Amino acid sequence: MMAQAEQGASEVEARDVILLVEDAQGFARIVERVLRRTGYAVELVATGREALDWLDTQTPLLLLLDFNLPDMTGREVVAHLRAAERRIPFIIITGNGDERIAVDMMKLGALDYLVKDERFLALLPAVVAQACDRVETQRRLVAAEKKLDENEEYLRKLSRAIEQSPSVLVITDAEGCIEYVNPAFTQVTGYAPEEVLGKSPALLSSNSQQEGFYRELWETIRGGQEWRGEFFNCRKSGESYWERATISPVKDAQGRVTHFLKVAEDVTARKSADEKIHSLTYYDSLTGLPNQILFRDRLDQALARAQRGDEKLAVVVVDLDQFQRINNAFAHGFGDKVLKETARRLSCAMRAEDSVARFWGDSFLLALPQLQGEQDAARVALKILESLTPAFRIDQREIYLTASLGLAMFPHDGTTVEMLLKNAETALARTKEIGPNSFQLYNPSMNRRATENLMLQGDLRRALERNEFLLYYQPQFDTATRRLVGAEALVRWQHPVLGLLAPDRFIGLAEESNLISPLGAWVIREGCRQLRSWLDSGVEDFNLSINLSPRQFHGSDCLAAIDAGAESHGISPAHLTFEITETLIMKNTGEAARILMRMKERGYQLALDDFGTGYSSLSYLQKFPFDLIKIDKSFVMDSDKNPQNAAICRTIIAMAHSLNLKVLAEGVEKEEHDLFLRNNSCDQMQGYLFSPPLTVSAFESQWLGASRLV
Repeated sequence: MMAQAEQGASEVEARDVILLVEDAQGFARIVERVLRRTGYAVELVATGREALDWLDTQTPLLLLLDFNLPDMTGREVVAHLRAAERRIPFIIITGNGDERIAVDMMKLGALDYLVKDERFLALLPAVVAQACDRVETQRRLVAAEKKLDENEEYLRKLSRAIEQSPSVLVITDAEGCIEYVNPAFTQVTGYAPEEVLGKSPALLSSNSQQEGFYRELWETIRGGQEWRGEFFNCRKSGESYWERATISPVKDAQGRVTHFLKVAEDVTARKSADEKIHSLTYYDSLTGLPNQILFRDRLDQALARAQRGDEKLAVVVVDLDQFQRINNAFAHGFGDKVLKETARRLSCAMRAEDSVARFWGDSFLLALPQLQGEQDAARVALKILESLTPAFRIDQREIYLTASLGLAMFPHDGTTVEMLLKNAETALARTKEIGPNSFQLYNPSMNRRATENLMLQGDLRRALERNEFLLYYQPQFDTATRRLVGAEALVRWQHPVLGLLAPDRFIGLAEESNLISPLGAWVIREGCRQLRSWLDSGVEDFNLSINLSPRQFHGSDCLAAIDAGAESHGISPAHLTFEITETLIMKNTGEAARILMRMKERGYQLALDDFGTGYSSLSYLQKFPFDLIKIDKSFVMDSDKNPQNAAICRTIIAMAHSLNLKVLAEGVEKEEHDLFLRNNSCDQMQGYLFSPPLTVSAFESQWLGASRLV
């Protein structure tokens, strides 16, 4: 387009294109060379049509237009351009003596004219240069006007944006006096512009920022730096709110700070949401205690400090004993209140440097730093147990709770969070095996026991096939006559490697591995077989008690197994007593009542085992067809030392008798227990004072001879 191929080495760089419309080719070439030497790029066309076609797609810097063209006049070319709303700057070229035409074309907008005479080539560069200068000037004026219009539009947009911005905008002078606030400021603070103009933004202060906060802010922005941070401000109404702000200094051309601009937003709702998310992430929603996530983080930090300071630290897992009974016994929400009170008591029992957290369910976690050794940890454990001893008074009820604790020591029992928690839980499992309201410190043998349990679970599946189970029998006596009235069948496992195992070593494993139903069915069959043997040998007035586990009792084949055992050996249901725990009946009272009623209709005797350790009342038990209540051994064994336990025993005996229920006391180990129970009219007793559980042969030798008295 710029025809650079014809430029000579001496020509200066071309600027814009000049379109020369001239039909005289020789003349046109002369004009082109003159213009190119002057520094212009030139395009040549010979007719008006060619000019218009070229101008359809391009715009030259200047149009040199010969008036007399082969196909149309210069006037017609200009007319076509105006019809197409094209304003192309042009110079008209006329023949000698056509000055009138030139004047006429000047009126149509020509910038100048040139006459084809002897002065033409001399005048051409100056006339073209002058015309191009006028075009450039006009272009700059148009561009300036456009820029001005754009700036005005920009300022209008900026003004609207500031006015409509959801962000709070405040402009102050260099001294901090407010010169401008936008509508969002009024919406957030409640102050109208006229109430704050000329005043300090300090009128929003809630006076709760730390000392030095504002001094640091002013030092930053007066030093020409931007400040970012949060204010805890106060609205006109007096309500406090959080504001996140950026304050920037505004400088003049000399770099002096003349104003300050604050851009801010109300983040009260966001901070509230963030705090809620933080709380849900790191705190237990029920008790308000830290949860596992936060506890692990704090424990990790405490371990790092203990490592640096060569200190001891204990991790404690606290588990409430038989807490499920509370949920089963009382209305929804009662157990939650117990957990909240437990959390409160644990927190009060701890030192400031200790950490307390909710683990899961009815379990809690403690981290005890800065200990001297295991004795310190044991003292804290006893303090925890003591804190849970007083009665829990909730919804006009009093209940008593105990807990089991497992402890692991840093660094002896582990150096990481995971290892200490694992070993503390292992210690807790051992505590559960030993009994409630106690604690155990971890030792490596507990892991061996856990491994042993896994092995036992596998061996359990083969034990029935190998006839490794056997029954021991503990005698039961009439308190008044001192005569033998029956026995409780207690299962043992003659393990081929570990020897004779008590029920506490395998009954839980049988429950977990779904082997409790076949094992329970075997106990019923074997008990009925042995009872048949004794009855056939002349034993009279003898009743056999058999325990039913919760999973066995609620199994679909429980009643069928009982009937099959009794019928296959010709045992009258009146000679069989089945013992059920409070936990069992409280789990699903409707279903339990239906099963018990069916058993009672068949003639079986029913006993409520371990009474007093749960939360059922004697009046509540009227819903169930029990014949006998067994007082839990924990109350009997302490009756000579603990007046409260003695009072519980007396109350159970008196209320049971008022409901025509018999009472059997377990755990009779001292003469004092015997005397206490006789004096309070307990019906039956069993315990080590009279006899431990015995093998069949030992039981027959000691208790089924000529005398059946104690």
